Amino acid sequence: MRILIVTARFYPEPFSITNMALGLKELGHEVTVLTGVPNSGQWKVYDGYQGVREEDFKGIHIIRVNEKYKKKGFVGLVTNYLSIYHQYRKKLKKMSCDYDVVFSHVMSPIHTIDFVGRYCKKYGIPHFHYGFDLWPESLVATGYLKRRSFLFKSVKNYSKKRYSECDLIAFASPCAEKYLKEYLGVQVPFKHIYQPCLTTKPSLDVVRKHSYDKEKKHILFCGTIARFNHLSLFVEALSSFRDDFIFDIVGSGSDLPAVEECVKKHHLEDNVVFHGRVTSEQTKQFYFDADVLFVPLFWNSDTSNMIPQKLIEYFMYNRPIIGMLRGDGRDLLEKASSKNIISEQTVEELKESLNKLKAMSNAELEACGNENRDFFDSHKEFTIEHVCKEIEKCLFDLVESNKTKIN
Repeated sequence: MRILIVTARFYPEPFSITNMALGLKELGHEVTVLTGVPNSGQWKVYDGYQGVREEDFKGIHIIRVNEKYKKKGFVGLVTNYLSIYHQYRKKLKKMSCDYDVVFSHVMSPIHTIDFVGRYCKKYGIPHFHYGFDLWPESLVATGYLKRRSFLFKSVKNYSKKRYSECDLIAFASPCAEKYLKEYLGVQVPFKHIYQPCLTTKPSLDVVRKHSYDKEKKHILFCGTIARFNHLSLFVEALSSFRDDFIFDIVGSGSDLPAVEECVKKHHLEDNVVFHGRVTSEQTKQFYFDADVLFVPLFWNSDTSNMIPQKLIEYFMYNRPIIGMLRGDGRDLLEKASSKNIISEQTVEELKESLNKLKAMSNAELEACGNENRDFFDSHKEFTIEHVCKEIEKCLFDLVESNKTKIN
């Protein structure tokens, strides 16, 4: 198949769509990616990418539009969204139909699939949408909109229309189907496909060669530092355990200044270490060095029921996990190991979770980590190979169905 992938974020930015595109390429398909200039997490265009409009990456042809990179604050976000809308729409209007199917992977904003839908309708080709953010719910989760506001209702109607124009929709969390069908009233066929991990699976010999015998256990958070993670809650809870834990934060994001301020407020500079943004492969060493992994998803909307992308990756690294989760993410964490710690989203509950962690013996920590890795190894649907074959099947089915309609 000739596949056009439309996504705002792609290599060298650390998102799983790059692994999916490479997987489809390895399965023998011709893959073209329409994307923007890399800027995620840095508030500027990555060095070496100023003015780059086309390139080849491991056999994948990349076409880049000149979007305005995201700047800090709400105005910067809106400017980026408007730029994405106009630049991608303008580019697709000029592109000919050299593809059998379009695969959109949208983190945000939802209007990306507007012009994709127009393009597909114009040339009579099917559209497969693999969602990351759930709209309009993501706007509630990030605090940009109130559910009862007029603007939210408008975005809700717009989102319903855009989703309804797709031929097939997939999400990593099963709960997204209920939201789409029951809340939005979208009747498009739905497929549950897990998001693949960003890093390659390490060997058992490496991840199980770890000593928990430390004066202070290292707890690792790796990911986007955003409002929906509420890392400040964990930092505040940590203030009661200065002699017990080090909190390593790997990543960047809009909520970083607030977390840094919380660290200063509680005088935790010796307990919280900010490592900044690193490449996906560089995160491996942080996983190897960690004693415990922390995965939060603050529940203030239906997106809070979804599976955080990092959770499945955490399972690979054979470590116990503290999860401030509910919904599909919580269910998955509990199935992996009864020894994983589930916390509510308050400082007091997080303190109780840290107390539980402190009381666990090294043998219990090791056993919990082993169960998490065994859980990953027993579920082939977590692997990039399985994910790509599932996507391939979806695309094949759409293309064949489209041929039937034409004939």
